[in-house]
Amino acid sequence: MWCFRPKEAAEKIRNPIQGEFFATDAIDGPAQALVRESVQNSLDARSGAAPVSVRITLSVGENALLGPAVAELFGNAWPHYEAKGNGLLHPPKAGSPCPYLLIEDFGTKGLTGDPTQSDPNTNPEIKNPFFLFFRAEGLSAKSGTELGRWGIGKFVFPRSSLISTHFGLTVRHDDKRRLLLGAATLKAHRIAGQDVMFSPDGLFGMPRNDGFVLPIEDDAKIRKICSLFGVTRETEPGLSVVVPFVDPEITFEKLLAAATKDYFLPILNERLEITIKAGPTIIRLAADTLDQMVATHRALLNEGMVTLIALARSASATGNEEWIRLKESDPERAMRWSDSLVAPEQVNAIRSRLASHKPVSIRVPVTVRSRRDGNIASSFDIHLLADATCDGRPLFIREGLIIADVRGRRAREIRSLVIIDDKSLAAMLGDSENPAHTQWQKDSSNFKGRYIYGPAMIVFVAESVSALLAIVNRQTDAADTALTIDFFSIQPPDVDEPNSEEAVTPKRKRKPGDEASSDEVQIDPKPTRLRIIRTEGGFSVLPGSSPPTPPYLIEVRCAYDIRAGNPLKKWHSADFTLGPSGIPIVCHGDAAVFEARDNLAVLKVKGSEYAVHIVGFDVNRDVYVRAEVHEVTIASPEV
Repeated sequence: MWCFRPKEAAEKIRNPIQGEFFATDAIDGPAQALVRESVQNSLDARSGAAPVSVRITLSVGENALLGPAVAELFGNAWPHYEAKGNGLLHPPKAGSPCPYLLIEDFGTKGLTGDPTQSDPNTNPEIKNPFFLFFRAEGLSAKSGTELGRWGIGKFVFPRSSLISTHFGLTVRHDDKRRLLLGAATLKAHRIAGQDVMFSPDGLFGMPRNDGFVLPIEDDAKIRKICSLFGVTRETEPGLSVVVPFVDPEITFEKLLAAATKDYFLPILNERLEITIKAGPTIIRLAADTLDQMVATHRALLNEGMVTLIALARSASATGNEEWIRLKESDPERAMRWSDSLVAPEQVNAIRSRLASHKPVSIRVPVTVRSRRDGNIASSFDIHLLADATCDGRPLFIREGLIIADVRGRRAREIRSLVIIDDKSLAAMLGDSENPAHTQWQKDSSNFKGRYIYGPAMIVFVAESVSALLAIVNRQTDAADTALTIDFFSIQPPDVDEPNSEEAVTPKRKRKPGDEASSDEVQIDPKPTRLRIIRTEGGFSVLPGSSPPTPPYLIEVRCAYDIRAGNPLKKWHSADFTLGPSGIPIVCHGDAAVFEARDNLAVLKVKGSEYAVHIVGFDVNRDVYVRAEVHEVTIASPEV
């Protein structure tokens, strides 16, 4: 039965918002959030050397359960689902058909620990995944190189349900117990006809006399619910989760795309298999089927997925003699890229392989300086492949989990993977991740103050692809420019050099007495590569007094100005976006838009005469603009 506890008088109102951590631009909707979090939990619970098997079954439409079939299961919960202010936006009506999602993992340990525990363990060595999954929020026993950290990943399950509800059945590898518990996560609410305020959480199980809800262990009751939702687990250790009244945004196509994009690497490395089923359609994602699946369902994936998987396969198969191992930056100082890290013969090898469209694998040694554990030798890997269809954005993967929103500088027309598998560095970067595991953040509460030169390490890894290619390009420009024929190399700009312009519009008005007198010494203006001039409602980008030799790229970032701090870091999509769906970018002459998104525009200049106008900002606000010139190193006059 369902048990909702009345709120006590001294208890504060608590409305769970953990699901909002997954509402980020780097995660494409509830299907991707569900796949990312559920699969990473399964990988963390892996037991043995065999691949973890995750089976996802979507039963919607004609495969949904009829209302009468679930009437008894949800009977006394409906008044809470229908309560005003309970946080459910579009709850179904009692008696409605019940579409559902079933996720099961095999080759895992199951939710071990004392199921009667009600408080966290005082001894951190004693772990209780059952308690943490069903009875805790914001708590996690994960550490080191486990993928999760924040203890909120489980909220993807209620977030994926129109009634914010899920059921979990676990078989534990140690004691073989078979336990089932259901949970509903609403807001504090009152049900019609009662003055009692109920707490947000409801549990489906066996209540004790003191109100504590125990999991169901009765075999007949468990089998009845398993039969209803098609749960296949019998005695195999692991976890099966049922999401009833599944969000209609979660579709077979989105589940398939999310599983492929987010977990192709552990699939290729034979650590993971994912099977997705909807009605009669079944697709198995495994090392021996992935290529065929991607070719068949190319329309669901981005165009670069085939090349990316080919690069990942190459990375997995790289032999010991094929690795290029760089020198290590001084371990007693903040990590920093410099020409001394790459030997001349390594430069030639990288350039030669890229020019011949062959993959190249580079191992970068680093030292993790933990305040608790001291200096620890570690490393990460960079895999590169020339690809003219690629936008140059590196893909960062920590132990099989894609960290999708790392803001590394791009290297145009280079497909790149940055893989962090070594435990020490993976633990450090994992500590810096936000709850959705999409960014590395130097101010994360799990990270700040735990490492010496920690923020510098984040930058060192995030900028690794562009910094490495800039070093390679600098060292061989004069020796052999023919090796750069097929790719762009963007050198990170030095703010002390005249390759960037900053402007805030409108400019300061001249005051009386500011005019230069006729006897003042006139200093020739510093040569500039480009100019930014204010226009009504925006700005224009024009050639400077000393523009570089075309072709070249201009990277423009802008934001509304603020009184203190960096305006670019405070930009928000609610302010504006650049491009066709936002503020238009109008190019004349020898310039064209290479890329436009968020507050970034990348312009490609192929000649000496051009003008770019970006107009449509709020005329009552000042606009801060930073533009950087990136020279394009090429040998072919046609490019």
